[in-house]
Amino acid sequence: MKDRGLSQRAVQDVAASVQRGDGAWVNHLNTSTASFQPAKSKTAPPVKTPRVGLGGPAGAPMAPPIPGRFSGKKMQHEILRDTPAEREMFVGGAPVVDREAEKDRLSRVMELGPKGVREMDAKLAAMKKEAQLKADRAKRADVREDMIDQIVAEVRDRLTFLEDMRRLGRGGEYEATIRGEVAARLKELERMGVPTR
Repeated sequence: MKDRGLSQRAVQDVAASVQRGDGAWVNHLNTSTASFQPAKSKTAPPVKTPRVGLGGPAGAPMAPPIPGRFSGKKMQHEILRDTPAEREMFVGGAPVVDREAEKDRLSRVMELGPKGVREMDAKLAAMKKEAQLKADRAKRADVREDMIDQIVAEVRDRLTFLEDMRRLGRGGEYEATIRGEVAARLKELERMGVPTR
């Protein structure tokens, strides 16, 4: 077929259509290519050049054409196949302004002026701080009272246990240890400022 003047691509198309068994190869053999004769050289080439490419026998199967692509780059369909599209989730924007609080602030500015608003804010901050300190003191007092109540309950439990053991006739076995534990609890109460006598 190369004698008829067909390009290598045309030869590949003809071979592929013959292999498939359709008649598309006839379109390549029109009158212009059938009558074309390549120029014959009158002198033989001085060096025999090797044949490059698919220059096998006419009946040899042709390899499919290599798709043209740039090295290192993927085609779109390959990208979509390998990594399916993921929808980006909304993260959020700037913090939302509380419009009611802003209205209140602006109304106070219009009523008292900027200086009056600053003074009022300072007074409110001082009142909040004082209320927080009172709450902390009350909490500490509550914790202290709870600890005192717990120690008193432990002392009562030990003394009732000792009385029960005396009634059963086994008071002598436990009296020394119970008296020691009660004395330790009373010292804890004295350390906390509670009179025990």
